[in-house]
Order: sequence, then structure tokens, then C-alpha cells
Amino acid sequence: MLFVILNGCATKSYKQSENKKYKHDVPLIKKDWKKIGREEVNKTVEMGPQPVFGEIEKSNKRKKITSQHVTNYLLIPEEYELLKQNVTFKFSNLDFKETLQLMAKVGEINILVGDEVAGAISAELIDVPWDKAFQALLDMKNYAADIDVNSNLIRIHAPSTLTAQENYKSTRAAAVRKKVELEESVEPIFSEIFRLYYIAPAQAKITLNELFSSTTGETSYNPI
Repeated sequence: MLFVILNGCATKSYKQSENKKYKHDVPLIKKDWKKIGREEVNKTVEMGPQPVFGEIEKSNKRKKITSQHVTNYLLIPEEYELLKQNVTFKFSNLDFKETLQLMAKVGEINILVGDEVAGAISAELIDVPWDKAFQALLDMKNYAADIDVNSNLIRIHAPSTLTAQENYKSTRAAAVRKKVELEESVEPIFSEIFRLYYIAPAQAKITLNELFSSTTGETSYNPI
């Protein structure tokens, strides 16, 4: 009986120690682990490179010198309904300039006619779209049109005159572009010092030399 009692006590004591919860002064998983991790990330960012701003004000170097405009001498966009309406005309030996002015009134658009445009025309148009009738009249007299419906303007000239005007505009734009480039080439040269991060100075020099030794158009760069 004594043996049984002692054995029973030992078993009870073992179970009590087995079921006893171990108390920690500090929890195994901290509740503020997200906050601590965020603080560590912020410290790492603060230890990294910081931008250094010089005293020289950098101006916006982008300048709009000219833009390339593709002229369409024939087509008129569909949204201009007055220039798409069907018209009916009958001309009999009518001065060509007067014919164009009549077309301008119907289409409610300004038509400027060059001094070289002359002659008379006879034609009958029945239920023809305005833009098709207008182009047919030009083809009969071998004239060309510079159509700018956004500005509500059409210019009529001989093809050679219209081509000469476009060539002059292109030449003028090229001259202005060259002038601006020359003005920029004599602007003051500034020296700036940059702090390098994550790259060796020797490697940075090689990269810059490869960049500035390239040639783009008429502009070339000398290596450092």
C-alpha cells in the first residue's frame, strides 16, 4: 500500500509539472515587430546617399524652335460638315477668282487667291460634295490649295508658287534652329562636383567617356 501511495503521488506531481505554464518576462513574438522593422528601414535610408543641391540655378533648357507640320493639300476632315455638304452649281465662262469666292460663301470659309491665278471657267456641278467640287475646279485649272480648315483658311496658288513657299518656310526654320544652337554654344560653362555612390570613380569616367564620345547629328562631344 505504501508503494502504491508513493507511486500515486509521483504521478500526480509529474502531471502538475507537465501542465504548468512556463512564464516569460518577454513574449516570444513581440507585438510591435512591425514598428521596429519600419524604424530599422528608416535608419538604413537615412544612412544612404543624400541629394546635394548647389547654389547655381538650373534653367529650363528646352526651347521650342519650330515644329514640323505635314501639309495635306487635298483632304478635308469629316467633322467640317459645311465643306462636306452637297452643292449644285452651273458656271458659264465665269472668272475663276469669282468662282472661288462663290465656293467660299457656300462653305463659309476664307479663300485667298494668289495673283498668279487667272482665267475663266465653265462647269456644271449637280449634287456634288463641296470638297470634291472644289478640288475638281482646281484640277481643271491646274492650281493647288493649302488647306488649313482649323484656321478656317484656304490658299490657292500655282503648284510652283505653293512649293516655293513651303521650301522657304523650311529653309527659314532651319536658319532659326541653327541660330539658336549657336547662341546656346556660347553660354557660360558651369562646373559641378558630384558625390559618387555605388560606383568607383574609374568606372564612372569610362561610362562618361563612352557617353560623350558619341555623335548625334551635327553635335559632337569630346571625352573627359
